[in-house]
Amino acid sequence: MPKGDSVAAVLERLGRSLLSHETGPVGEAQLFEHVTILSPVDDVPIPARAMVLGVGVHGARGIVQLLERIGDAGATALVVRGPAEIDVEVHAHAMQASVSVLSLVGGASWLRLATLLQPRSAGGDDPWAAVGTADTELDLFKIANSLSGLLDAPVTIEDRDSRILAFSADQVRADEARKASVLGQQVPGVYQTPLTDQGIFHRL
Repeated sequence: MPKGDSVAAVLERLGRSLLSHETGPVGEAQLFEHVTILSPVDDVPIPARAMVLGVGVHGARGIVQLLERIGDAGATALVVRGPAEIDVEVHAHAMQASVSVLSLVGGASWLRLATLLQPRSAGGDDPWAAVGTADTELDLFKIANSLSGLLDAPVTIEDRDSRILAFSADQVRADEARKASVLGQQVPGVYQTPLTDQGIFHRL
């Protein structure tokens, strides 16, 4: 049995509600073993057979530039925020690099998509099982840094019990609540309790 997951299987599971195929090859032969989040300013290695989430990539030219880079690395697919600008040049580069180009529906969470895209061999039936484990390619600290760069603000990523899973490198600009959370690896009760009392977590 081949390792990883296929682009075709992902589109069957998540298509219409989250993802659309824009261009490039698609099928059971398009297999990926890793999920990597990459912004235009990131300078990190891209594993072969990766599904690359192009956070902050805009326009046909931006897609082409990323296709050139991830194609050379042997990536399988690229996901960009929809509506995606697909022109003749994008189509040609996708076909030449053998990279599937997908678009993520507007308003959908990149982090949620990343957890859902984890190849089934990495996390079993629970899409959250792979998050935070040592052998997963999904690096939450890279996600936090990428989001921080896009938002121009410090970012923390927490689990459902408000434990700190990861944080961006620029916490010197954070408010006191965030600094205390990072230092203690847990959101202090003085900040967490009011959110619980107001039903914020329940609504989330």
